[in-house]
Amino acid sequence: MADLSAMVVGGALGWLGAVLAILGLWFALRLSGRLSTQGLMPWFFPTQVAAAAVSMATTGRSFDASGIVADVSVTASWAGEWSIRLASVIALWGAVDAIVRWLRSQEPAFSLRLVLMLAFALLWATQVASPAWWGRHPSFQSYWVYALPVGIGLLCLDRLATQQTLRWFRDAQALFCGLSLLLGGLA
Repeated sequence: MADLSAMVVGGALGWLGAVLAILGLWFALRLSGRLSTQGLMPWFFPTQVAAAAVSMATTGRSFDASGIVADVSVTASWAGEWSIRLASVIALWGAVDAIVRWLRSQEPAFSLRLVLMLAFALLWATQVASPAWWGRHPSFQSYWVYALPVGIGLLCLDRLATQQTLRWFRDAQALFCGLSLLLGGLA
């Protein structure tokens, strides 16, 4: 019983900390004026890449000379877990923000963007949801659900936010690959 209450309290404190961090980021961006024009969705890729980098850097994996993982029992660190949680909250909040912005934009009801959203929702339903729930070995992971609102949120971006998102995606990937090569060369 003590373990369950500790998990509930820890989870509640974790969500509270993530929400407070997001609110701090939101206020900082709001003050800079960027959030009011582009929303939070352009931060999706940089935060995901940063969370993956923190998670990989803090797992404590050791590689032998041939590059094979020597220690199979890899455990995630608290920094890696919390960076992933924070990136997930930013992704979901950004997706909701992008969808609300699109709904407020007064775009015609039957547009190419709506067709793409419906096609993506159908793809998600047939490739993620139905195998997870009605497959031979049904299983469910909460992060599978994130793909639907995030994908639709990315489709809701306007031209300026789309260009910013693509630039930040390119830059985050280049930085991650460069740091990986640098750190791999040092090891």
